[in-house]
This record gives sequence, C-alpha cells and structure tokens, in this order.
Amino acid sequence: MDSPRTWFASLGVYATQWEFNSASFTALNWLIGDGARTRSALLAALVAWSLYHAVREHDPVRYAYLVIGFALLFSPTLHPWYVCWIVPFLSIYPNRAWIAFTGLVPLSYWVWVNAQDGGAWTLRPEWLVVEYAPFYALLLWEARETGLRRTEAPA
Repeated sequence: MDSPRTWFASLGVYATQWEFNSASFTALNWLIGDGARTRSALLAALVAWSLYHAVREHDPVRYAYLVIGFALLFSPTLHPWYVCWIVPFLSIYPNRAWIAFTGLVPLSYWVWVNAQDGGAWTLRPEWLVVEYAPFYALLLWEARETGLRRTEAPA
C-alpha cells in the first residue's frame, strides 16, 4: 500500500514537471526558457492576483470565480475536466469567453491521436491556437464592452 509520502512525491512531480494544454504557460515558457522559473513566475502572479482581488472584491463568490479563472488560465497543466471548476460560476456571472472555452477545451483530446500513433503526449501548437484564440478574442471583446459600458454617461 502506498504511503502518504508517495502521495506527496507524486504531487511534487505533477507540480514541477507536468505540462499540458496551457497556452499561457507555453508562451511564457518560450520567452523565459526555463520551466521552473516560468512556474515560479505564474505562481507569484496567482498569489498577487489573489491578494489584489481579496482586497478589492467584497463578493466571496465573485472572488472565487476570478481566482479559479486565473488559476485555470495560467496553470501549466489544463486537462479539459479542470474547466468544470468554472462552470458553476457561469450561471451567476455569464461570460461568453468562458462559455465558449468549455466547448473548445475538449479539442485538447486531439493529443490521443498523436499518442496512439506512437508519438509523445504533446498537443501541437496549432491546436492550442484553435482552442485558445477564440477564447482570448471573446475575453478581450467582453472586457472592452464592459469598459465602454462603465464609461458611458448615465442618461
């Protein structure tokens, strides 16, 4: 029977070595060139994001939504089922980008085609573009729309 020590050892491997289906991690790691530094930078960004919003956000449900969304987007590993964590929040805070992403993230299962053909468990970059480009485009569009609504003068 496995001991708790083995459980934590495997968690360490997951945290330090696994990479899958993360556009942000892939892009940042390409710039930095060191997986450990990239992970540290993303963890620091998550902590800073969480602390910033802990002070600004008074709604704990919205706070959880923002932190989970940030963690999902900047995690080195994003298996499709991880996106289930954000789905309950979409009934309270509907967001076209996240709703679209819940339909796009299963495209990462394309990795099975490569793996079945004897290839590595890697997702080709063009699949990341197909999966993430609509998401980020919608996210920027919604941010712009929200910003425009806030700056309009009340009638």
